Amino acid sequence: MPRWLHRILRMGSIGTGAVFLMSAAVNCVAIDRLFDASVANQLGISKAEMRWLYYGFAVIGVFFATVGAFVPLPKIKPSAKSGRRPKSP
Repeated sequence: MPRWLHRILRMGSIGTGAVFLMSAAVNCVAIDRLFDASVANQLGISKAEMRWLYYGFAVIGVFFATVGAFVPLPKIKPSAKSGRRPKSP
């Protein structure tokens, strides 16, 4: 696997996890500040129920970031019939 692809996969996973985690944190703060009875009526879900949804997003974010940071990607050897020519000396 090319080195650049390895880095893109790893950093993409960490970035996705960070986005999930920050989104969950911002939304948990936002529902505490902005959520009232009229919003609960319109959505059909209470503040306490919605908070657990964002806790779930935070757990998913931590999982993605942890997997991206610590789980090694498999090493794939290039096949003998690649389209590249061998370098001449």
